Order: sequence, then C-alpha cells, then structure tokens
Amino acid sequence: MVRTRERRSPLLWQLLRPGTAILILLQALLCHLLLGLPAPHPLGFLGGLVLLALWYAHAVAINDLSDADTDAINLAGAADRPLINRTASVGRLRLTGWLLAAAVVIIGLLLSPWLGLAGLIMVLLNLAYSLPPVRLSGRGGAAQLLLPIGYVIFPAVVVWAISGQPPVDGRGLIGVAGLYLLLCGRLFLKDIRDVEGDRRTGKRTFLVRHGLPATLVASAVLLVLGVVIMALAIMPPARYALILAAVITAVGAPLLLIKVGLAEGLNRRLLWVGLVGRLASLWTFCCTVSLAVSRWNPGPWWQQEVVTALGVIMFAFSFLPYREELRRAR
Repeated sequence: MVRTRERRSPLLWQLLRPGTAILILLQALLCHLLLGLPAPHPLGFLGGLVLLALWYAHAVAINDLSDADTDAINLAGAADRPLINRTASVGRLRLTGWLLAAAVVIIGLLLSPWLGLAGLIMVLLNLAYSLPPVRLSGRGGAAQLLLPIGYVIFPAVVVWAISGQPPVDGRGLIGVAGLYLLLCGRLFLKDIRDVEGDRRTGKRTFLVRHGLPATLVASAVLLVLGVVIMALAIMPPARYALILAAVITAVGAPLLLIKVGLAEGLNRRLLWVGLVGRLASLWTFCCTVSLAVSRWNPGPWWQQEVVTALGVIMFAFSFLPYREELRRAR
C-alpha cells in the first residue's frame, strides 16, 4: 500500500504561530487605546498589521534556525516547526528569513521613515536574540526583558506611527510600561517546556541558571506589578468589572504559580503554566474591551461595566476544560 504524505501547513503560516501572533495584535490594539490615538487610515491599519505579522514571522524563522537542536529534543514531531517536520530545509528557512527581513524594512519605510528605522532595529534585535555571538536567548533574564520590546514596544510604535501621531499622555505610557512588565512575567515561564533540551544543548536560560523556584518568583512579581501599574493607568474613573478582573489576575497568578512549582510531571506543570497565561490574557482582553467601549462608544457607565463583565465571564468559562486535562495528567 502506498503511504500518502502527511499534509503540512504552508511555511509562512507555520512561522506566524497564530496564537502568539493574535496576542501581539491584541496588545497593539490595547497600546492604541492606552495612548489615546486617533483611528488610522484603513490602508495604514492594513500596512501596520502586515508589518507586525512579517516581523514576528522573521523572529520565529531566525529562532527556529538557532534552536533546531533543542527543538529536536523538546518538540519532536511538532507540526509548526518547519525544520522538525521537514517542510523546509535550513537553506530555504534562511532565505525566507532574509526575505522577511527585507519586507519588514521596506513596508516600514512605505508607512513612515520612523517605521523603516524601527523595522531595521527590530530585525537586528531578532538576530541578536537568536544567533551567536550575542544570542540573548541563552543569557539568563536578558531574553525575558528584551523579547517584550518586540511584543509590546514595537506594536506601540507601529500604532503611533500609522495613527498620524499626537495624543500620548503620561498615563498612557505608564499603561504600556505595565503591559511590558506583564509580558515579561509571562515570558519567564516559556522555558519550562524546553528546559530538558536547553540543558542538554547548553542553552543557559534563566531557568537553567537559577532553577524553577527563582523563575516562578520572578514571574509572579512581574505579573502582579504589571497588573497593578496597568490598573492605575486606566483608572480613574473606577471600572468595577475591571477592578474585579485585576484582583482575579493579581491574586490568581501567584496561586497558580505555586501550583506550577508543586506539580509532578512536565505535562501537569505545563497545564498550570497554561492557566497562568490564560489568566494574563483575561486581564489584557478585559483592559482592551473596557477602553474600547469607553473611547469608541461612550455610553452609560453600567453598559461599560456589563461589557467588561461579559469578558471576565467568557474567559472564566474557558478555564473549565483545564479541569479535565489536569485530571488526566495525574
């Protein structure tokens, strides 16, 4: 019997990693709202969307080239790793990386000279993050502090440029700083999945250098700090549903991180890590909804509260499947 070749997603789709790409776009929208920027022209919006997507695809391509040995240990058979599933050779992925780098700079220049320069800087950051001799991804906490530049600061610069600039006040900048810290806290957890491969290939991440307890403490501090700073930047006026979301996140994240530390087995530990990420996404989503409703369609205060509360409830129900997964992972 002839075996049919397993179908794989197109290379660019694999590099986009939709879950993370959507998070970056959500954070770009939140930055736009925090900074109080006017609505961009539709073409500018589309250009900014493409710019962020191609920059992220470039970051993934370069990181996949750098971490091929580690991924072969940690992610054997992964459908979204082109070198692992053999949908692309090293040469093809390297060429794709160069083409994506050129596209980021060119599209940035077409949108704004500032974005051309920012795009070039972000391409260089991708190279410094993943490739020797710098390879920031293997230098302890440097990775967690620098990677959010691409996930938060660069999207903020993009939305500022495509909106034709002005507004931007101190509270908005403080809110963006809080979002940056929130993502730093999340990124301290990203190496838990890959720790075995990192140790075997000599990649000196923060987790490998300092161990799990220190990693969880750093994550908890940054997550709580990020939530508090964002809440202070967004309020006043007081938004009670948003206060509820802030309390749930600021209290729940450290408690879940304790569960991460106590969990036995990698699969169970990763499920608790996933819950932490879901909780942080809840907070980001609720901030976005609350600001969007108040800025784009100002109405009675109770309508704004109801919409934000619905966001909290929606995410609360999304936690339910984890109960069954945790039971199975015992």
